[in-house]
Amino acid sequence: MKEKSYIGRTKEYYMDDDNWVFTPSMWKWVSDPTKLAGEVHVLSKEGEELLERWCDDVAVGYDLCNGSAKGLAAKYSSEQMWELITDTKNGYSAKVIVQVKYGRTDIFERVEKIPYGYCVWNIGRSNFPHEGCVPLAKPKPTEYDWQMCIDTDSLKYIEVGGETLALQILKEASRKGVDRNRFLEIVNQ
Repeated sequence: MKEKSYIGRTKEYYMDDDNWVFTPSMWKWVSDPTKLAGEVHVLSKEGEELLERWCDDVAVGYDLCNGSAKGLAAKYSSEQMWELITDTKNGYSAKVIVQVKYGRTDIFERVEKIPYGYCVWNIGRSNFPHEGCVPLAKPKPTEYDWQMCIDTDSLKYIEVGGETLALQILKEASRKGVDRNRFLEIVNQ
């Protein structure tokens, strides 16, 4: 399986330092999302291809004879490319939450609605401290009925419009569990 690629802001982007003579790269394209700070997106195949073409054009550099950049580098500045790639409506990327806890890294991909087969992952707010968001997981088959295992490679999250509603859903999940249908009932009350 091909390794996923991520694009995200660098820690320099979030620094409040007016002493920079040369502005550092404000975003990176990496395979390890823990190397990024703040906003992170997982790239689609199309997003990777577009970014690769843009990087190739940037690498060619500025054409001194014609006085301009070439190809996509002429069309998009670094910040414009960031905006294009991270606008999730374009299909080039999906926003993710990268969470490192207890010696492991979980990556939650943002969704607009709960996918079939997913349920609210009952891990509580202290283990998922993202206001207004609810963690979702896909259960894996287990040997016993009382046991619940989840597929940690396909975690998702959904923004529910406010922390009060998110906490209500998480509380319900801790008591009875919340599948897709129950989630829709709670949200539509």
